[in-house]
Amino acid sequence: MKTILPVLAFAFTSVSIAYAAPLREADIGADAKWFAHVDVDAVRASTAGQQFLAEKTNTSCNPLAVFEKETGFDATNALDGVTCYGNGEHDQRVIVFRHHFDNAKLESWLKTKNYETDKINDSTTAYLLPVKLKKHAEAKIIIVFPKNGVVLMGTQSGIISDAIARLNSESVVANIPNEYRQLSVASPFLAGAADVEACRAANPHVPTWNTRATSFAIGFVNSDIKGEIRSEMASPETAQATANMILGYCGAQSGQIPFLKSVTADVSGDKLQVGGTLPVDVILQKIQKLKAHCNQAEAAVE
Repeated sequence: MKTILPVLAFAFTSVSIAYAAPLREADIGADAKWFAHVDVDAVRASTAGQQFLAEKTNTSCNPLAVFEKETGFDATNALDGVTCYGNGEHDQRVIVFRHHFDNAKLESWLKTKNYETDKINDSTTAYLLPVKLKKHAEAKIIIVFPKNGVVLMGTQSGIISDAIARLNSESVVANIPNEYRQLSVASPFLAGAADVEACRAANPHVPTWNTRATSFAIGFVNSDIKGEIRSEMASPETAQATANMILGYCGAQSGQIPFLKSVTADVSGDKLQVGGTLPVDVILQKIQKLKAHCNQAEAAVE
């Protein structure tokens, strides 16, 4: 397996082809075995995405409500994109936040929390947030503000240092085969991929799923949400069996899954491509119901 498989590169490069920002190739480490990217700009640019953002609440139903109130940071307007990646090892990851807010205000707010600090380099202070992760009594999340418009979070100082060093680099981090530059989901707001075999080699707790590698992209298409998953399965037989299972289940549940408009599953050798379409209005209705329930629960407590 290559460091970054062609199938992993599919979502990586297709996103960068669909729009120039905010995803940057240099934001993803050369040794990355998986990544996920959220393009908030793409959400704001679509009518359907604006409808979703309009459902945001400033009550306790919104986990960012307190943070936004204390800092003045409005994620629906100030956040441009979020990229997360890792080399497959347990609890090893980096998150890159790109935004158009004042880093000084965010860092000043963090200083008031009196977290432990450390130095990544002469000019970068790291804030260490104690958290509890699975199978760990306690761990530290590292937060740094390396340059305005960028916030980094990670679990190890070494990978944070590497991420800082790449911020001003425009170099391509992987050799991307041209055959994986095709994109069926235009301007996705969510995309990602994983070299599953490499992740499993680094972390035996990664589920098997009979998958060698997988990638996905999700975007708004008119009044629908369209998603696509491409996977390299363990064998052609596994790919066909998985396709049959998906189509069989969706066929059996026809009419009982109101948020699923259509689903496809195509097989070519050991390659499996699954596509799905969901109507935006049905999903919005479910979100509105959840928000109403949350607001009622909050009112009852008061």
